[in-house]
Order: sequence, then structure tokens, then C-alpha cells
Amino acid sequence: MQSLRRKIGFGFFILVAIIVLVSIISVVYYLQLRSEVNKIIQVHTPGLSATQQMLRAVDEQQRYMLLMLISDVDANYEEFSRFRTNFLNAYQKALDASATQEQQAILDSILYNYRWFNRESEAFVRLCREGRPNARQYHNENISTYERHIRHLFLGLLDTYQAAIAENNVRTKKLVDRGTLTLIFAAALAIGFAIRSNRALSRSIIRPAEKLTATVRQISAGHLYPKIDITTDDELALLSREFNKMTERLRGYEEMNIHQLIAEKKKSEAIVSSLAEPIIVTSEDHRILLMNQAAAQLFKIGAGDPQPRPISSLIQDPKLLHILRTGPRDHKDELFSVTHDQTTFYFRPRQTFITDENKKLQAVVKPGPGKALYFVARGDGTSEFSETLAEHNRAVNKYQRGR
Repeated sequence: MQSLRRKIGFGFFILVAIIVLVSIISVVYYLQLRSEVNKIIQVHTPGLSATQQMLRAVDEQQRYMLLMLISDVDANYEEFSRFRTNFLNAYQKALDASATQEQQAILDSILYNYRWFNRESEAFVRLCREGRPNARQYHNENISTYERHIRHLFLGLLDTYQAAIAENNVRTKKLVDRGTLTLIFAAALAIGFAIRSNRALSRSIIRPAEKLTATVRQISAGHLYPKIDITTDDELALLSREFNKMTERLRGYEEMNIHQLIAEKKKSEAIVSSLAEPIIVTSEDHRILLMNQAAAQLFKIGAGDPQPRPISSLIQDPKLLHILRTGPRDHKDELFSVTHDQTTFYFRPRQTFITDENKKLQAVVKPGPGKALYFVARGDGTSEFSETLAEHNRAVNKYQRGR
């Protein structure tokens, strides 16, 4: 048997596993993304910045050499030397940040040409100090050539850094796209699993519980024949089996009760039919449920007459009908007569109320008239009835003559 705890635990385990897997994948992609960004920030950006510093240093050296032609040579040479130091420092930074052989090769070429650029610059400074008129021509023919070549190498080095940054950007974008797709797939997987788990939970827990509830309501309403279909193999299935067994036992008890009630009803009918006094059993609304043979003969009712019928169809006396409907509690001493086969019978109406366990009226037993033909006053407000003349004479002697 697969328990509900195991089913729910398995679903929870799968969901947690998906969350953990997504978290691990997210961490992996985050580390890869951080590595690519670090390459841009820690490798390519310093190299790119160092290249720009070297290019600026060469430009400043060129500017101060041109100033030597028109102003103080020593003061401008001092600034020229300062920017040469800046160039060498920036070159070392660029060399440390170089990540490819191509960049190192370009840096070697830059350093080689820069050395020649410095040699020619020193020669130019000597010409300026000596006041040679050909110093400008020397600068244009020699130093500017190396400066243009160095600038061209700088542009190539910048292109390599930009290409590396662009490549890192592409890899970063791929990582981001791949991570996004992975997260979307994982989210879709989790949603799909949640939907499937919800359906499975509904199929194995909610629907059986709803069916069980509906069946319990039907049984509480008195319908003992519905059964619960068992489609699972868990605690609810076990509960449903026990519930079906309980309903089967209840049906058995109900059938036993029905048989007992039928037997008791037949027994009661036999007792009522065997009594000599006329007896009528009516419902709460005064419709005849049962009548013995004596009552049927008295009121000239055939055995095949339709029942139930209103008691007013037998008794026409309005006063008697009122007493029978309201109860004879306040009419103990009233006498009524019924003539049958030219014989008048006198009787007092009596009733017995049959109630259930909730004190609800189920039926009324109305004993009919006896066969008393004579009556005599007892002297206390009541009367003594007699069926024969001998009984009547004894009653007269007892109550009227005091014998």
C-alpha cells in the first residue's frame, strides 16, 4: 500500500530537488558570468587604460619637442623626460595585462620602435641645444616617422583589446541567455510538476474525500445503498473499504429491522383482528389505517373496501367526530349510540395514542362501541353498561336499590 505520507513526501522531495538543481545551475552560471566580467574589468580594462596612457605620453613628448624649437630647451626637456617615464610605467602595466601572444608581440614592437624614437629624440634635443636650423627638418624626417609607426601599433593593440572585450561580451551574453533559458525551463518544469502533483493529489486525495463526504451525506439522509468506488491504494482506500463494510452492516441491520417491523405489524394486526370489540386504528390526520372484523361489521365495511379512508366516512355524528379528533379527555361521561341490525349499541369513545421515540404521533387506536344494550347510573356521575338483561338487573340492584 502506498501511503499518502509517502506520496506527498515524494512530491515534496522532487520539488525540493528541482529547486536545488536550479540553484546549483544558477550559481554555476553566476560564477562563469563573474569570470567573464572579471576578465573585462581586471585584464582588458587595465591593458586598455595602459595603452591609452602610453599613447598620451608619446603625444606629450611630441608636443614638448616642438616647444623646444621655439622656447627653453632644458625646461621642455624636463617635461619630455617625465612623460618618457610615464610611458615606461604604462608599458609595464600593459605588458602585465596582456592576455594573448598577439598583444605581447605588438607590445614588443612598440617598445622596439619607442627606443628608436627616444634615440632620435635625444639627437633632436642636441640639435636644439646647439641651435641648429635643421632641427625641425630632422624631427619631421626621423622622429615623426617612428611616432606614426608607434601610433599605428597602438591602434592595433587597442583593436585587440576591443576584440577581446567584444568576445567576452558575446560569451557573457551567451551565458546570460543560456542561464535565462535554463531558469525558464526549470520554472516550466517546476510548474508542470506542480500541476501534475496537484492533479495526482486531487485524484488520490481530494476526489476520494469528496466522494466519501457525499456518500456520508446520502447515508445520513437514510440512503444506505451507495458505495464508494476504490481507485487508490492508500489510507483513503482503506477508509473507503471500512466504510463500505459499515454500510453493508447497516443495510443488514435495516433489512433485519424491516423484517422485524413487518412481523410486529402482522402480529399487531392479528391481535386487533382477534378482539371482540370493534377497534379502528387511524393516522395522525384521522385516516383509517387498520380496522378489525368487529368494526367492519358494525359500520358495514366490506373487506375489499379501499383503505386508508377518512374516519369521517364512517361516523357522521359531528359531535362524535369532534371528540375523536380532539380526544375524549373532556368527554368521559358522554354516551353515543349506534344502531346495527335494528339493535342500538351505547358506548363511550376511547382513544390510545401511539408515539415514536421522539414523542411524535404515529397512530391513534379508537376502540369502537361494545355490545352493551343496557346501562344504569351509578350515582357518582358515571354509568354501568351491561350486554345482557341479567347483568343489567344485577347492576340495578347494586347501584339503584342498594342490594
